[in-house]
Amino acid sequence: MSRKLRTLLSLFVLAVTALVAGPSPAAAAAADEEKWITLVTGDRVLLRPDAPRGQDVVVRPARGREHVRFRSYTDRGDTYVVPSDAAGRDRELFNLTKSGGARRAAVTATAVETFDVTIRVLDHNGRRTATWSAVFNSLDTEQSFSPYDPSGTVVAKLPRGSYYLQAQVETGPLITHVVEPLFVVDGDRTLDLVATEGKPVGITLDRPEAVGGEVALIFERYTPDGRFVGQGHHAVNFDNTLVRPSTTAAPPGQFTFYVAGRFAKPDGAGGFAGSPYLYHLQWVQSDRVPEDLVRRISDDDLAIVNSTFAASARGKVGQKDYLVSARLPFSLREYYIPDTHWLSSFGQFDGAVGDSPEIITYSGPKMFTAGTVSDESWGVAAFGPSFPPSWPWSWTRAVRSGETLDFEIPLFTDQNPIREARSTVDRASTVLYRDGREVGHTALPGKGTFTVPPGEASYRLTTTARRSGVSDLSAEVRASWTFKSSTGEQRLPLAVVRFAPDLDEYNRAASGPFSFPVHVQRQDGSTPGAVRRLSVEISYDDGRLWRPVRLAGAGDQWTATVVHPRSGHASLRATLVDASGNRAELAILRAYRIR
Repeated sequence: MSRKLRTLLSLFVLAVTALVAGPSPAAAAAADEEKWITLVTGDRVLLRPDAPRGQDVVVRPARGREHVRFRSYTDRGDTYVVPSDAAGRDRELFNLTKSGGARRAAVTATAVETFDVTIRVLDHNGRRTATWSAVFNSLDTEQSFSPYDPSGTVVAKLPRGSYYLQAQVETGPLITHVVEPLFVVDGDRTLDLVATEGKPVGITLDRPEAVGGEVALIFERYTPDGRFVGQGHHAVNFDNTLVRPSTTAAPPGQFTFYVAGRFAKPDGAGGFAGSPYLYHLQWVQSDRVPEDLVRRISDDDLAIVNSTFAASARGKVGQKDYLVSARLPFSLREYYIPDTHWLSSFGQFDGAVGDSPEIITYSGPKMFTAGTVSDESWGVAAFGPSFPPSWPWSWTRAVRSGETLDFEIPLFTDQNPIREARSTVDRASTVLYRDGREVGHTALPGKGTFTVPPGEASYRLTTTARRSGVSDLSAEVRASWTFKSSTGEQRLPLAVVRFAPDLDEYNRAASGPFSFPVHVQRQDGSTPGAVRRLSVEISYDDGRLWRPVRLAGAGDQWTATVVHPRSGHASLRATLVDASGNRAELAILRAYRIR
């Protein structure tokens, strides 16, 4: 496992249940799978396991708490996300790991090599203060020490050794972060935590009106034996945030300081509705916290992506990356720092943007090159089942572990091959059969976990989902897979047929002769056979009469040719059989419009 992945696992891999309620398990499908956690303060945190640095947590402070910052860290196996105004409260209120597994008690030290470290704290007015915290993480043993006294002065007794120090001093809305990558205790010493030694931190842009809407400071620290002891700080912007340059440095490869954020044009109402642009930025410093804490990033240093967001129903609002929103369809000019993997998301809402999208679409990581200009489309039909390439945060799966078969297959993904999407639905079902007999069923779209007898057998998985109001398209999606499986650990040999017609911003195709790509998408890591037979049919009367479609191509890449009527909708269905006998069937009612 990579060092980067270990960091993110240490910070954000949590077993949680989302708190978004809905009228039924099927209807809540779009929103309740996002890992939103509501803290006792009312703030909400979205955890995105294994996302790239600075993108692994999204914070939405409760109304009236936009000034609050959030600190994320791990201590002895437990993960915490603590609001900045929670000083003095029991930190276990913000323990997101809780009792999900065996806890570690504390390490009992044998008689050692102990020295007095006198800590003196001054706030931003030069006075002693009670609103401070400090943690000394041992780089030699699995110990941490959190001395504190409300007077602002305390003597900590620390064993001889090397430590990673992380501390904060607060005065009203102001906060200063103090980090020392290598704090050595080899005798009695004094540590002054002086808030006024902090400097502003952030990013300046060519567009002076651009402000942060989601920012993070990541202090990534590893011990020599590879343990992660760092922390993250998350907020909506860098206002009132100061960082003291470190006086020490870690050995190469053990400490990295990240400053990351998304920036857009504010709408004057506390959000970013209608912003014509969105920046995705970060800068990095190795080994220490530097003196120059505000870096300028020019548009010339960035990659440009011209993004368009299609409409599939009237009156809908889209939101890109939990920040910029507008009535659909709309376009957005995005700027990306190069040579960094970026994850993206797109939510659709009915009217005003809120906490629960009707549709949420995630994209796998993409990396961009400085100076390049590219185009990207979101929300383009046909919406159907997908098996995007795996990435650490992806939730798509069709796997077997021993006698358990586990499925989570997105049924309403747009035509981009590296995405997966969830949608609110009216009703849904997923059923698994073994040798023709039902094993079990759920009322969820494309999702279920089933226990089966050992040994090899023939299986058939069927799923159906119907929706209305959310979209005028993909009103019903039906899919089934027939495959063989035996006891063991395996990714099941499932595949889907994807359709990628050239549509306008309202998801309309031209009437008359029309051709569009058709491709086969397989689950990563599975071993299905080569395509032996593929057939596609089209209907212009919502599936009452199906007509065969002429296909040209081979393997996984094909082209369909049809003749559209002057108006209406096109429905599509396909049957795929591979050389191993695996079979996939798909039907999408109202796949796209015809103009």
